[in-house]
Amino acid sequence: MNDKICLTTYIYGIRYQAYIPFLVYTCHSAYPEYDIRLFLYDSLDKNVKDLLDSLNVSNLYITERCFSDCPQMTPLKSKSLRWVLWDDAFLDYDYLYVVDIDMLYIREPLALHLQHIEHMKTTGLPYDNLARCFHRKPFQLHSIGYRIKHAGFRSFFRYLFGTRDDYRLSGLHFIQVQPYYKLFNADVRTKYKKMIYDGSFVSLTLSSNNEAFLYQIIKQTIPGIERVAIQTESYKMLDFNNYIRPEFRPHHGIHLGIFRQDLRGRRKTILDCETYKYYLQHFQESYLTDTAFLQLCQQSPSFIKEQFNNLFNYYNINASFNDDEFK
Repeated sequence: MNDKICLTTYIYGIRYQAYIPFLVYTCHSAYPEYDIRLFLYDSLDKNVKDLLDSLNVSNLYITERCFSDCPQMTPLKSKSLRWVLWDDAFLDYDYLYVVDIDMLYIREPLALHLQHIEHMKTTGLPYDNLARCFHRKPFQLHSIGYRIKHAGFRSFFRYLFGTRDDYRLSGLHFIQVQPYYKLFNADVRTKYKKMIYDGSFVSLTLSSNNEAFLYQIIKQTIPGIERVAIQTESYKMLDFNNYIRPEFRPHHGIHLGIFRQDLRGRRKTILDCETYKYYLQHFQESYLTDTAFLQLCQQSPSFIKEQFNNLFNYYNINASFNDDEFK
């Protein structure tokens, strides 16, 4: 019997909805057998809806106005809410994968879910992820008032004088549905959802970061987080062929969002690795030759065109998008 897979994420803000057509196009192109379930804080933008209608993807499901009752919604709250996201339809699947909205997904020799299933066998955990340790700087004035307001003075003093090691799980989270949600059940999800809504969830973390929040709620809910590897060299974790390696967390495609940032240092190491050469070849041979993909790009906002142009410039691809045509 074939496994049933769902790709999902939560999207806050109309601006980020502009990535949805690329997410749907690339996920469906790479893995047409996977369902795609997207949850939006807002209503679906009409321009985005028109682009999605043109793709005619039958196994795409969109839920609007999700967590719309959250008081004083912020980007931090919205990113944290994806970890307590729930739909009864999740129980129809064997595995869920929380995707990144600004990734161009590309099929790899071994299917995405099979890679993570193999890696989960090495940890014995009902989820697959990678931990990162940051040596934090405690005196960040912009977050002091927020922490006192929502977490209280006890958490604030722990923030100032506690350990400097801040552990986080990555934002790409693969889940084996039945055993994971048996532990991360409705009562647990409700508990943490309430903490996000009232802002007190920051008391669980040493930094105001949604991935640090994910680490803490998993640590408190599902035994065995010490079996999750801690990242050392970023590019080595990307090797989708080496799924037995402890440090395993591929992008499963090109992270378009990298191209809105400085491309030196760690990001350059990622972009120059062998894994990204594989993705780039497929991107050029399959996506850049497909009229449907080019039309999505041409009808996208200028900030997304700029990211594509930065990608072209970085890899010396003789192409560009402007407001009139693709060259």
